[in-house]
Amino acid sequence: MKSLISQVARYALENPSSIREIMNVVADFRKHPEKYPRRLIYFGGGWPQDSPPEPLRRALIEVMEDKEDFMLAARYPPTRGDPDYLEALVVYEREIFGREVEESELLSGLGSTDLAAGLFFSILDPGDEIIITNPCYLNYTRQIEIIGRLGVNIKRWQTIKNGKFIPDLDELQSLITDKTKLILLVTPGNPDGQVFDERVLDGVVDIASERGILVAIDVAYRAFHYEGEVPSYLSRPRRENEVWIVTLSKELRVPGWRMGYLVADPSLLRAIETIQQAMTLCPAHPQQLAFVRMLSKDGVIEELQDFLLEKTPKKYQKVASLVCDELSKTPNIQYLRPSGGFYVFFDIRGIMASSKKFVSQLLDEWQVALAPGIDFGMEGWVRLSFAPVVEDQELLKEGMERIRRFILSKT
Repeated sequence: MKSLISQVARYALENPSSIREIMNVVADFRKHPEKYPRRLIYFGGGWPQDSPPEPLRRALIEVMEDKEDFMLAARYPPTRGDPDYLEALVVYEREIFGREVEESELLSGLGSTDLAAGLFFSILDPGDEIIITNPCYLNYTRQIEIIGRLGVNIKRWQTIKNGKFIPDLDELQSLITDKTKLILLVTPGNPDGQVFDERVLDGVVDIASERGILVAIDVAYRAFHYEGEVPSYLSRPRRENEVWIVTLSKELRVPGWRMGYLVADPSLLRAIETIQQAMTLCPAHPQQLAFVRMLSKDGVIEELQDFLLEKTPKKYQKVASLVCDELSKTPNIQYLRPSGGFYVFFDIRGIMASSKKFVSQLLDEWQVALAPGIDFGMEGWVRLSFAPVVEDQELLKEGMERIRRFILSKT
Protein backbone atom coordinates (compact mmCIF):
# COMPACT_ATOMS: atom_id res chain seq x y z
CA MET A 1 0.00 0.00 0.00
CA LYS A 2 2.86 2.40 0.86
CA SER A 3 4.11 2.27 -2.75
CA LEU A 4 0.74 3.59 -3.95
CA ILE A 5 0.98 6.79 -1.91
CA SER A 6 1.77 9.88 -3.97
CA GLN A 7 4.68 12.24 -3.40
CA VAL A 8 2.23 14.85 -2.14
CA ALA A 9 0.68 12.40 0.32
CA ARG A 10 4.14 11.49 1.57
CA TYR A 11 4.81 15.19 2.13
CA ALA A 12 1.54 15.49 4.09
CA LEU A 13 2.37 12.42 6.18
CA GLU A 14 5.81 13.81 6.99
CA ASN A 15 4.45 17.29 7.74
CA PRO A 16 1.15 16.91 9.62
CA SER A 17 -0.49 19.96 11.15
CA SER A 18 0.81 20.24 14.69
CA ILE A 19 -2.43 21.86 15.83
CA ARG A 20 -4.62 19.14 14.34
CA GLU A 21 -2.31 16.51 15.83
CA ILE A 22 -2.67 18.10 19.27
CA MET A 23 -6.44 17.82 18.79
CA ASN A 24 -5.96 14.05 18.98
CA VAL A 25 -4.51 14.53 22.47
CA VAL A 26 -7.43 16.78 23.43
CA ALA A 27 -9.93 14.19 22.22
CA ASP A 28 -8.11 11.43 24.07
CA PHE A 29 -8.08 13.48 27.29
CA ARG A 30 -11.82 14.08 27.05
CA LYS A 31 -12.45 10.37 26.60
CA HIS A 32 -9.83 9.07 29.05
CA PRO A 33 -8.94 11.78 31.60
CA GLU A 34 -7.79 9.09 34.02
CA LYS A 35 -4.68 8.54 31.84
CA TYR A 36 -3.30 11.99 32.65
CA PRO A 37 -1.79 13.17 35.96
CA ARG A 38 -3.38 16.62 35.61
CA ARG A 39 -6.22 18.26 33.79
CA LEU A 40 -5.14 19.12 30.25
CA ILE A 41 -4.94 22.88 29.65
CA TYR A 42 -5.24 23.58 25.96
CA PHE A 43 -3.49 26.70 24.64
CA GLY A 44 -2.80 25.08 21.28
CA GLY A 45 -5.72 25.75 18.94
CA GLY A 46 -7.01 29.03 17.60
CA TRP A 47 -10.72 28.79 18.12
CA PRO A 48 -12.91 30.65 20.61
CA GLN A 49 -14.83 28.84 23.32
CA ASP A 50 -17.27 31.59 24.26
CA SER A 51 -20.81 31.45 22.91
CA PRO A 52 -21.98 32.64 19.50
CA PRO A 53 -24.33 35.64 19.52
CA GLU A 54 -27.73 34.68 20.86
CA PRO A 55 -29.66 35.89 17.76
CA LEU A 56 -27.75 33.36 15.67
CA ARG A 57 -28.66 30.48 17.99
CA ARG A 58 -32.31 31.49 17.95
CA ALA A 59 -32.28 31.78 14.15
CA LEU A 60 -30.91 28.26 13.71
CA ILE A 61 -33.63 26.89 16.01
CA GLU A 62 -36.27 28.67 13.92
CA VAL A 63 -34.86 27.21 10.69
CA MET A 64 -35.00 23.72 12.16
CA GLU A 65 -38.56 24.21 13.45
CA ASP A 66 -39.89 25.74 10.22
CA LYS A 67 -40.77 22.77 7.99
CA GLU A 68 -40.32 24.70 4.74
CA ASP A 69 -36.94 26.12 5.77
CA PHE A 70 -35.85 22.75 7.11
CA MET A 71 -36.61 21.11 3.77
CA LEU A 72 -34.77 23.88 1.92
CA ALA A 73 -31.79 23.50 4.27
CA ALA A 74 -31.57 19.83 3.35
CA ARG A 75 -31.04 20.66 -0.34
CA TYR A 76 -27.95 21.73 -2.25
CA PRO A 77 -27.36 25.48 -2.50
CA PRO A 78 -25.47 26.92 -5.50
CA THR A 79 -21.69 26.64 -5.32
CA ARG A 80 -21.44 30.42 -4.84
CA GLY A 81 -23.87 30.22 -1.93
CA ASP A 82 -27.59 30.71 -1.43
CA PRO A 83 -28.62 33.99 -3.17
CA ASP A 84 -30.34 35.26 0.00
CA TYR A 85 -27.17 34.49 1.94
CA LEU A 86 -25.00 36.48 -0.47
CA GLU A 87 -27.43 39.37 -0.20
CA ALA A 88 -27.27 39.12 3.61
CA LEU A 89 -23.46 39.21 3.49
CA VAL A 90 -23.63 42.52 1.61
CA VAL A 91 -25.73 43.91 4.47
CA TYR A 92 -23.44 42.39 7.09
CA GLU A 93 -20.30 43.89 5.54
CA ARG A 94 -21.90 47.32 5.23
CA GLU A 95 -23.66 47.56 8.58
CA ILE A 96 -21.04 45.88 10.79
CA PHE A 97 -17.72 46.72 9.15
CA GLY A 98 -18.65 49.69 6.97
CA ARG A 99 -17.52 48.06 3.73
CA GLU A 100 -19.52 48.38 0.53
CA VAL A 101 -19.39 45.19 -1.55
CA GLU A 102 -21.43 43.89 -4.46
CA GLU A 103 -22.98 40.42 -4.57
CA SER A 104 -20.91 39.76 -7.69
CA GLU A 105 -17.75 40.18 -5.56
CA LEU A 106 -18.75 37.40 -3.13
CA LEU A 107 -18.13 33.67 -3.14
CA SER A 108 -19.18 31.50 -0.22
CA GLY A 109 -17.32 28.38 0.86
CA LEU A 110 -16.63 25.86 3.60
CA GLY A 111 -14.58 28.25 5.69
CA SER A 112 -11.49 30.23 4.78
CA THR A 113 -9.35 27.09 4.48
CA ASP A 114 -11.56 25.76 1.69
CA LEU A 115 -11.65 29.13 -0.07
CA ALA A 116 -7.90 29.69 0.19
CA ALA A 117 -7.40 26.28 -1.43
CA GLY A 118 -9.70 27.32 -4.27
CA LEU A 119 -7.74 30.55 -4.69
CA PHE A 120 -4.41 28.72 -4.81
CA PHE A 121 -5.75 26.20 -7.32
CA SER A 122 -7.07 29.00 -9.53
CA ILE A 123 -3.86 31.04 -9.86
CA LEU A 124 -0.82 28.85 -9.09
CA ASP A 125 1.00 26.56 -11.49
CA PRO A 126 4.23 24.62 -10.91
CA GLY A 127 7.14 27.04 -11.12
CA ASP A 128 5.12 30.00 -9.82
CA GLU A 129 6.08 31.87 -6.67
CA ILE A 130 4.07 33.05 -3.68
CA ILE A 131 5.24 35.35 -0.90
CA ILE A 132 4.00 34.80 2.64
CA THR A 133 5.06 36.55 5.81
CA ASN A 134 7.39 34.90 8.28
CA PRO A 135 5.87 33.88 10.61
CA CYS A 136 2.62 32.93 8.92
CA TYR A 137 -0.38 30.71 9.60
CA LEU A 138 1.03 27.20 9.43
CA ASN A 139 -1.64 25.62 7.23
CA TYR A 140 -1.01 27.98 4.33
CA THR A 141 2.42 26.46 3.72
CA ARG A 142 1.00 22.94 3.74
CA GLN A 143 -1.90 23.93 1.48
CA ILE A 144 0.37 25.56 -1.08
CA GLU A 145 2.75 22.60 -1.10
CA ILE A 146 -0.07 20.10 -1.54
CA ILE A 147 -2.09 22.08 -4.09
CA GLY A 148 1.01 23.02 -6.07
CA ARG A 149 2.17 19.40 -5.95
CA LEU A 150 5.40 20.58 -4.34
CA GLY A 151 6.14 22.69 -7.43
CA VAL A 152 5.35 26.22 -6.16
CA ASN A 153 8.18 28.25 -4.69
CA ILE A 154 7.24 29.75 -1.31
CA LYS A 155 9.19 32.86 -0.33
CA ARG A 156 9.06 34.27 3.19
CA TRP A 157 8.98 37.96 4.02
CA GLN A 158 10.54 38.31 7.47
CA THR A 159 8.27 40.64 9.44
CA ILE A 160 9.63 39.98 12.94
CA LYS A 161 13.19 41.12 13.59
CA ASN A 162 14.95 41.40 16.93
CA GLY A 163 11.71 40.56 18.69
CA LYS A 164 9.72 43.34 17.01
CA PHE A 165 7.16 43.52 14.21
CA ILE A 166 8.95 45.52 11.51
CA PRO A 167 7.65 44.73 8.00
CA ASP A 168 10.06 46.31 5.49
CA LEU A 169 8.58 47.16 2.07
CA ASP A 170 12.01 47.33 0.43
CA GLU A 171 12.68 43.78 1.58
CA LEU A 172 9.36 42.71 0.12
CA GLN A 173 10.29 44.35 -3.18
CA SER A 174 13.51 42.34 -3.30
CA LEU A 175 11.58 39.06 -3.09
CA ILE A 176 9.38 39.73 -6.12
CA THR A 177 10.26 38.25 -9.51
CA ASP A 178 8.40 37.82 -12.78
CA LYS A 179 7.20 34.45 -11.43
CA THR A 180 5.50 35.92 -8.34
CA LYS A 181 1.73 35.46 -8.51
CA LEU A 182 0.50 36.24 -5.00
CA ILE A 183 1.41 37.99 -1.76
CA LEU A 184 -0.47 36.61 1.26
CA LEU A 185 -1.04 38.65 4.43
CA VAL A 186 -2.86 37.83 7.68
CA THR A 187 -3.94 40.76 9.85
CA PRO A 188 -4.27 40.60 12.84
CA GLY A 189 -1.58 37.99 12.50
CA ASN A 190 -1.50 34.30 13.25
CA PRO A 191 0.67 33.35 15.18
CA ASP A 192 1.98 36.76 16.24
CA GLY A 193 -1.10 38.92 16.92
CA GLN A 194 0.41 41.85 15.01
CA VAL A 195 -1.55 44.30 12.83
CA PHE A 196 -0.43 45.85 9.55
CA ASP A 197 -0.95 49.61 9.64
CA GLU A 198 -2.53 51.45 6.71
CA ARG A 199 0.78 52.70 5.32
CA VAL A 200 2.33 49.25 5.10
CA LEU A 201 -0.72 47.38 3.81
CA ASP A 202 -1.43 50.02 1.17
CA GLY A 203 2.26 49.94 0.27
CA VAL A 204 2.08 46.18 -0.28
CA VAL A 205 -0.98 46.56 -2.50
CA ASP A 206 0.68 49.39 -4.47
CA ILE A 207 3.84 47.34 -5.06
CA ALA A 208 1.80 44.32 -6.12
CA SER A 209 -0.39 46.39 -8.43
CA GLU A 210 2.64 47.80 -10.22
CA ARG A 211 3.92 44.26 -10.83
CA GLY A 212 0.57 42.71 -11.77
CA ILE A 213 0.40 40.58 -8.62
CA LEU A 214 -2.58 39.67 -6.45
CA VAL A 215 -2.65 40.38 -2.71
CA ALA A 216 -4.72 38.05 -0.53
CA ILE A 217 -5.63 39.51 2.86
CA ASP A 218 -6.85 37.08 5.51
CA VAL A 219 -8.96 38.94 8.09
CA ALA A 220 -10.07 36.02 10.26
CA TYR A 221 -9.47 38.16 13.38
CA ARG A 222 -10.86 41.51 12.21
CA ALA A 223 -13.21 41.74 15.21
CA PHE A 224 -10.27 41.33 17.60
CA HIS A 225 -8.34 44.63 17.46
CA TYR A 226 -6.92 45.93 20.75
CA GLU A 227 -4.40 48.71 20.23
CA GLY A 228 -5.34 52.07 18.71
CA GLU A 229 -7.87 52.62 15.95
CA VAL A 230 -9.23 49.81 13.81
CA PRO A 231 -7.39 50.08 10.45
CA SER A 232 -9.38 51.93 7.81
CA TYR A 233 -8.57 49.32 5.14
CA LEU A 234 -11.13 47.02 6.77
CA SER A 235 -13.91 49.36 5.69
CA ARG A 236 -12.66 50.87 2.43
CA PRO A 237 -13.73 49.46 -0.97
CA ARG A 238 -11.75 46.52 -2.30
CA ARG A 239 -8.90 47.51 -4.58
CA GLU A 240 -8.65 45.81 -7.97
CA ASN A 241 -5.81 43.40 -7.14
CA GLU A 242 -7.06 42.47 -3.66
CA VAL A 243 -8.67 39.22 -2.53
CA TRP A 244 -10.16 39.38 0.95
CA ILE A 245 -10.43 36.04 2.76
CA VAL A 246 -13.19 36.25 5.37
CA THR A 247 -14.36 33.66 7.86
CA LEU A 248 -17.23 33.84 10.32
CA SER A 249 -15.59 31.15 12.47
CA LYS A 250 -13.87 33.53 14.86
CA GLU A 251 -16.05 36.63 14.91
CA LEU A 252 -19.34 34.70 15.25
CA ARG A 253 -17.73 31.86 17.29
CA VAL A 254 -18.89 29.14 14.88
CA PRO A 255 -15.71 27.38 13.64
CA GLY A 256 -17.57 24.07 13.40
CA TRP A 257 -20.07 25.57 10.95
CA ARG A 258 -17.38 26.14 8.28
CA MET A 259 -18.66 29.49 7.00
CA GLY A 260 -16.43 31.76 4.98
CA TYR A 261 -16.42 33.91 1.85
CA LEU A 262 -14.11 35.67 -0.56
CA VAL A 263 -14.39 39.29 -1.68
CA ALA A 264 -12.64 39.56 -5.04
CA ASP A 265 -12.90 40.38 -8.73
CA PRO A 266 -15.91 38.56 -10.25
CA SER A 267 -13.87 37.00 -13.05
CA LEU A 268 -11.43 35.49 -10.54
CA LEU A 269 -14.33 34.28 -8.40
CA ARG A 270 -15.82 32.54 -11.41
CA ALA A 271 -12.59 30.57 -11.87
CA ILE A 272 -12.58 29.63 -8.18
CA GLU A 273 -16.27 28.71 -8.32
CA THR A 274 -15.72 26.21 -11.14
CA ILE A 275 -12.86 24.64 -9.18
CA GLN A 276 -15.07 24.41 -6.08
CA GLN A 277 -17.72 22.67 -8.18
CA ALA A 278 -15.26 19.82 -8.53
CA MET A 279 -13.67 19.99 -5.08
CA THR A 280 -16.48 20.63 -2.57
CA LEU A 281 -19.60 20.90 -4.75
CA CYS A 282 -21.20 23.53 -2.50
CA PRO A 283 -21.11 25.01 1.01
CA ALA A 284 -23.43 23.79 3.75
CA HIS A 285 -26.98 25.15 3.57
CA PRO A 286 -28.54 25.19 7.09
CA GLN A 287 -26.02 27.72 8.46
CA GLN A 288 -26.63 30.07 5.55
CA LEU A 289 -30.38 30.04 6.13
CA ALA A 290 -29.84 30.71 9.84
CA PHE A 291 -27.60 33.68 9.02
CA VAL A 292 -30.22 35.10 6.64
CA ARG A 293 -33.00 34.64 9.19
CA MET A 294 -30.88 36.27 11.90
CA LEU A 295 -30.25 39.40 9.83
CA SER A 296 -33.97 39.72 9.05
CA LYS A 297 -34.81 40.39 12.70
CA ASP A 298 -35.46 43.89 14.02
CA GLY A 299 -32.65 45.22 16.17
CA VAL A 300 -30.19 42.46 15.29
CA ILE A 301 -27.73 44.82 13.59
CA GLU A 302 -27.38 46.78 16.81
CA GLU A 303 -26.93 43.53 18.78
CA LEU A 304 -24.21 42.36 16.40
CA GLN A 305 -22.46 45.72 16.45
CA ASP A 306 -22.34 45.57 20.22
CA PHE A 307 -21.19 41.94 20.22
CA LEU A 308 -18.50 42.34 17.55
CA LEU A 309 -17.26 45.89 17.91
CA GLU A 310 -17.60 46.47 21.66
CA LYS A 311 -17.79 43.28 23.73
CA THR A 312 -15.43 41.11 21.68
CA PRO A 313 -12.35 43.37 21.65
CA LYS A 314 -12.80 44.34 25.31
CA LYS A 315 -13.12 40.73 26.48
CA TYR A 316 -10.19 39.44 24.48
CA GLN A 317 -7.91 42.41 25.20
CA LYS A 318 -8.41 41.82 28.91
CA VAL A 319 -7.30 38.20 28.60
CA ALA A 320 -4.41 39.12 26.29
CA SER A 321 -3.15 41.57 28.91
CA LEU A 322 -3.43 38.92 31.61
CA VAL A 323 -1.32 36.49 29.56
CA CYS A 324 1.32 39.15 28.95
CA ASP A 325 1.37 40.05 32.65
CA GLU A 326 1.96 36.40 33.52
CA LEU A 327 4.67 36.02 30.87
CA SER A 328 6.40 39.11 32.25
CA LYS A 329 6.94 37.16 35.48
CA THR A 330 8.56 34.25 33.62
CA PRO A 331 12.36 34.31 33.22
CA ASN A 332 14.36 33.88 30.01
CA ILE A 333 11.61 34.61 27.51
CA GLN A 334 10.59 37.55 25.34
CA TYR A 335 7.14 37.99 23.87
CA LEU A 336 5.31 40.08 21.32
CA ARG A 337 2.42 42.00 22.87
CA PRO A 338 -0.53 41.32 20.56
CA SER A 339 -2.41 44.17 18.90
CA GLY A 340 -5.22 41.83 17.87
CA GLY A 341 -6.25 38.22 17.40
CA PHE A 342 -5.97 35.83 20.31
CA TYR A 343 -2.37 34.65 20.29
CA VAL A 344 0.78 35.53 22.17
CA PHE A 345 3.97 34.55 20.35
CA PHE A 346 7.02 34.20 22.54
CA ASP A 347 10.72 33.46 22.18
CA ILE A 348 11.94 30.40 24.12
CA ARG A 349 15.52 30.31 22.81
CA GLY A 350 16.73 31.23 26.28
CA ILE A 351 15.43 27.86 27.48
CA MET A 352 15.92 25.52 24.52
CA ALA A 353 16.50 25.76 20.78
CA SER A 354 13.78 23.41 19.55
CA SER A 355 10.20 24.64 19.74
CA LYS A 356 8.85 21.13 19.07
CA LYS A 357 10.91 19.75 21.95
CA PHE A 358 9.68 22.56 24.22
CA VAL A 359 6.04 21.93 23.30
CA SER A 360 6.35 18.15 23.58
CA GLN A 361 8.03 18.24 27.00
CA LEU A 362 5.57 20.80 28.36
CA LEU A 363 2.67 18.61 27.25
CA ASP A 364 4.18 15.41 28.64
CA GLU A 365 5.38 16.86 31.96
CA TRP A 366 2.75 19.49 32.76
CA GLN A 367 -0.22 18.73 30.45
CA VAL A 368 -0.22 22.18 28.83
CA ALA A 369 -0.56 22.30 25.03
CA LEU A 370 1.07 25.03 22.92
CA ALA A 371 1.96 25.20 19.20
CA PRO A 372 5.61 25.11 18.04
CA GLY A 373 6.90 28.17 16.22
CA ILE A 374 8.84 26.16 13.66
CA ASP A 375 5.55 25.19 12.01
CA PHE A 376 4.84 28.90 11.48
CA GLY A 377 8.31 29.49 10.04
CA MET A 378 10.13 30.64 13.19
CA GLU A 379 12.15 28.14 15.16
CA GLY A 380 12.79 29.01 18.80
CA TRP A 381 9.33 30.57 19.27
CA VAL A 382 6.01 29.11 20.45
CA ARG A 383 2.42 30.23 20.08
CA LEU A 384 -0.01 30.44 22.99
CA SER A 385 -3.70 30.73 22.12
CA PHE A 386 -5.81 32.17 24.90
CA ALA A 387 -9.06 31.78 22.96
CA PRO A 388 -9.95 28.44 24.62
CA VAL A 389 -9.82 29.99 28.11
CA VAL A 390 -11.42 33.42 27.71
CA GLU A 391 -14.28 32.26 29.94
CA ASP A 392 -12.03 30.73 32.62
CA GLN A 393 -9.31 33.05 33.84
CA GLU A 394 -8.47 30.80 36.78
CA LEU A 395 -7.66 27.99 34.36
CA LEU A 396 -5.58 30.43 32.33
CA LYS A 397 -3.60 31.44 35.42
CA GLU A 398 -3.07 27.80 36.33
CA GLY A 399 -1.76 27.11 32.83
CA MET A 400 0.59 30.08 32.98
CA GLU A 401 1.88 28.90 36.37
CA ARG A 402 2.58 25.45 34.91
CA ILE A 403 4.48 27.02 32.00
CA ARG A 404 6.51 29.11 34.45
CA ARG A 405 7.36 26.09 36.60
CA PHE A 406 8.32 24.09 33.52
CA ILE A 407 10.65 26.87 32.34
CA LEU A 408 12.23 27.20 35.79
CA SER A 409 12.91 23.46 35.78
CA LYS A 410 14.85 23.83 32.53
CA THR A 411 17.02 26.79 33.52
